[in-house]
Amino acid sequence: MRRLAAAVLCLLLLVPCAFALTALDAAGGYTFENGGYVPLYTEDEPLFSEGLAAVCSDGRWGYANADGKLVIEPAYDAAGRFSYGLAPVSKDGKNFYIDVTGEKAIDASDYDEIFPFVNGYARVRTNGLTGFLNARGDVAVAPLYADALDVSENMIAACLDGKWGYLSAAGKTLVPFEFDYAESFSGGVAYAEKDGVGLLINTAGSALAEGVSSALCDGLALKQEDGGWGFVDAAGETVLECVWQDVELPSEGFVGVSVEGKWGFADYSGEIVIEPEWDFVWPFSGGYAMVGTLSSDLQTVGEYRFIDRLGHVIGNASFRDARPFSGGYAAVSDGSRWGYIDGTGKLVIDYLYDFAAGFDADAEQALAGRDGLFYIIAPDGAQVSFYTADAPSLLTTAAQTSTASGQADTPSFDSRNVISAVVLSVSAALILFVIVAASMRAYHLHKAKKSGRRTHSGQYYDDE
Repeated sequence: MRRLAAAVLCLLLLVPCAFALTALDAAGGYTFENGGYVPLYTEDEPLFSEGLAAVCSDGRWGYANADGKLVIEPAYDAAGRFSYGLAPVSKDGKNFYIDVTGEKAIDASDYDEIFPFVNGYARVRTNGLTGFLNARGDVAVAPLYADALDVSENMIAACLDGKWGYLSAAGKTLVPFEFDYAESFSGGVAYAEKDGVGLLINTAGSALAEGVSSALCDGLALKQEDGGWGFVDAAGETVLECVWQDVELPSEGFVGVSVEGKWGFADYSGEIVIEPEWDFVWPFSGGYAMVGTLSSDLQTVGEYRFIDRLGHVIGNASFRDARPFSGGYAAVSDGSRWGYIDGTGKLVIDYLYDFAAGFDADAEQALAGRDGLFYIIAPDGAQVSFYTADAPSLLTTAAQTSTASGQADTPSFDSRNVISAVVLSVSAALILFVIVAASMRAYHLHKAKKSGRRTHSGQYYDDE
């Protein structure tokens, strides 16, 4: 028992260090920004996909459900989101797909990179070329293309010999490879560029509109003429005259417009419905829009507020930083930590976090981080904890099998370095344990010899 107590004591001395390391590793990829660790992830990526989220413990990935129950043990070097009952994972340098029970479903070891299934097909890459698998694991499109986007409306934007065109999900060329750039189809329309001209094209590759500067957003595409900026519809018909100094992308029936250096909002008929009085505006989201005023340096945002569809400011507080509304709540910062407000502007989750993402509208959960640990939180502030109360949620939103990376002023951490540090910590614990145990053994042998106690073989024993 004394040896056990010594081991526990040694481990307790090193546990805070080890937990800090594994907690930082939990984000999968992260950078050090403004004094805190920020996970690298895509805001549009759901926290949970098909009821499961990728979680990381000591550099190994598994999956947990929304109740915090670990359903697939952490055993993988990397893990992506589930779709069509399958998730891309990597282990010991091999890529494959698992099902929701954790069993290997598709062997993808021939590929260097694999991605989640989208609309029934998954992108795979080998030797720098892209192809697609179907949900049975069969090759749907051979890896022949320098780049390709996910399947959308049964069409694939792909690049061959430096030019973009479109394939069917079976790999048949539908639109010739003649574009300098191309995006996925949505609503039967895609944005492409040819000879420096932005186009809206149909599924046959014919131009519907020329001279546009964006894909359709809420049915409108950005266009610039000599008089300024405006919008056209999918047929190229002018919806908002090109007369504005600057515009934001349309959303929820509103377009941010600049008039004499101030920003307000117009409706899709071009009529100003919220007077220009702000230095910055963002598109409407969830019925509210972020607006901002200049800081004293006249370069950056000094404070953030939110307005409703009538242009009324909600709440009395302003914020040093903020994120758009999603799921009925908005993440806001007092300049030090992050919390959340509701649609009335009331602070419903206090300023507790170093990092706060938007709420998932379907799951009513958000990713938040504090002191290097990452949590899933509910609108009432409750934290879903994976593992135990002493080891809060080690969670990420992995989007693909490759480790996230990004540029930052301070170099991002490498999970391999974290794992190495953990190994060193454990090794140090074992060495410390051996030293303490040896000292205790010598002490007890000395006591045993003095008292004359022996085993049946004549050897002295420890008093355990």
